[in-house]
Amino acid sequence: VVSGPYKYIATPKDEPAFVPLEMDEEMTPEEILKNHKTGEKYAHLIDKFDKYPLIIDKDEQVLSMPPIINGELTKLKEDTTNIIVDVTGTDERAVEQSLNILCASFAEVGGKVKSMEVIYEDETIVCPDFTPKVRNVHVDLTNELIGGTELTAEDIKGLLEKARFDANIINDNELEVLIPPYRVDILHEVDIVENITIQYHINAVEAKLPDIVTVASEDNWFKGEKTIREVMVGLGFQEVMSLMLTSEESQYKKMNQEEIDHVQVSKPITISGTMIRTSLLNSLMEFLEDNKHEDLPQKIFEIGDVLYMDEKSANKTRQVKKLAGMICHSSANFTEIKSTVSSVLSNLGYSMEISDSTNASFIPGRVADVSGESKSGKITGFFGEIAPEVIRNFELEYPVIAFEIEFL
Repeated sequence: VVSGPYKYIATPKDEPAFVPLEMDEEMTPEEILKNHKTGEKYAHLIDKFDKYPLIIDKDEQVLSMPPIINGELTKLKEDTTNIIVDVTGTDERAVEQSLNILCASFAEVGGKVKSMEVIYEDETIVCPDFTPKVRNVHVDLTNELIGGTELTAEDIKGLLEKARFDANIINDNELEVLIPPYRVDILHEVDIVENITIQYHINAVEAKLPDIVTVASEDNWFKGEKTIREVMVGLGFQEVMSLMLTSEESQYKKMNQEEIDHVQVSKPITISGTMIRTSLLNSLMEFLEDNKHEDLPQKIFEIGDVLYMDEKSANKTRQVKKLAGMICHSSANFTEIKSTVSSVLSNLGYSMEISDSTNASFIPGRVADVSGESKSGKITGFFGEIAPEVIRNFELEYPVIAFEIEFL
């Protein structure tokens, strides 16, 4: 049992010891960062500091070590009825918004949300703060942006209420809108108009052709993409779509690859989005890691863009289309992935030539480079059995085979 007041403190690395979540023995904060799986994963967030953060109750019991791990003491169980929601971070606005969204979600499913006072050295705040933000919306702008409508202030008020916004009519052309605290996506009057349009129903808006004449046709690459998808789905694969942003940790270190020149993100918002990818394979490995609880075999593929540095290009980069596939099950082997690549290239009309490879992401002797050509162009790539250390880096338990093909 825990009880307030609760304190958010900075503590020495070697004290106090507490039982972290899903463990049965006490560990000091420093031991958690060095010896606990979750601690090792997120240690980089705080290990450069002399002291580490803890949340304790009035009896100095440790509830949490944010942002690393909670304590076993506050583990959620089937009979848990009261929970403490703590949100910590380096951006106060983001922390407040995250807390509002969480608490609103709990309230929506029947939970009773209580506010707490947070006492700083220079001020005391109450959170969560459910005071609605106020922004005005104009009738003429709404009709202009939607197009083909003659909505009145009363009409707009009704549509806003359907979207769960309270609104007060100021005059025939202006309304005051009260924005719920969990709607952190409302940044501009245009965002309010978007919600009005959704409630008005987009199909009710009269369709008008633009006052320009163009002749459009499908791009040849997109035609090729359709064929690739049909081939991969026909071979039993499921398509995934990942972000082009990744991290050096995932793209190179975890894949056992040497880092090459790449496009870096200036002032990245997250540690997982510090660069633009040069390969698709790490994204597929991350997908398997996130879905390792699903049944085997798992067969996934992705068609996507990567970006290389290229001094000859006007913008010093070169965008390349790639196809990657991955299979995970207990008996996945080189023969299976070779057969898959052969089937893919044959169905796409490419020849296939195989040569030795030393790709460090794969088991030596069980990896090969592949090249080929067809009427539409050339391809190059590689395939094989993913190395055990790479599999362990993504916390997988079964063999993984993969291929990646670049369309030249």
